[in-house]
Amino acid sequence: MQADRLFDILLDYENCHNVFRNILDSQFQADENGNKQVLQTCSWTFMLFQGSFDTLFDVMEDATKRTIRFEACDSGFMGRFEVEWEVHELGDERTRADYRLIVKPSLLPPPPVQKFTDKIFRKQVDHLVEDLCAEVDRRLRTST
Repeated sequence: MQADRLFDILLDYENCHNVFRNILDSQFQADENGNKQVLQTCSWTFMLFQGSFDTLFDVMEDATKRTIRFEACDSGFMGRFEVEWEVHELGDERTRADYRLIVKPSLLPPPPVQKFTDKIFRKQVDHLVEDLCAEVDRRLRTST
């Protein structure tokens, strides 16, 4: 898939709940100055427990570099919560998407619990990448 088409998937904020399994809903808004925000309802699962939470992100896009950065406006229990995607054109219709997640809780959990939270975040990242790959495959199949 061409890098621009992959980047367009990531820019489709209001459809991302159909692409990424942990995003239940997503609403995009832009103000008169061009500032962009996305309100997302995300799900989480930990052993037998599950739930959801809303997060409002400021969104910074750079179409020439094909980067999107999401920074939580009020991260609540998270001291810092940022996500960044960067899409690279590799040539011959090959593309690479890099994903970076920065999560720093307001209060660090005790070491035994921190192992579980680290595992949860790693699993979330794996799911996001799997879901993006599945969407690319789906679009490639339907475009031929």
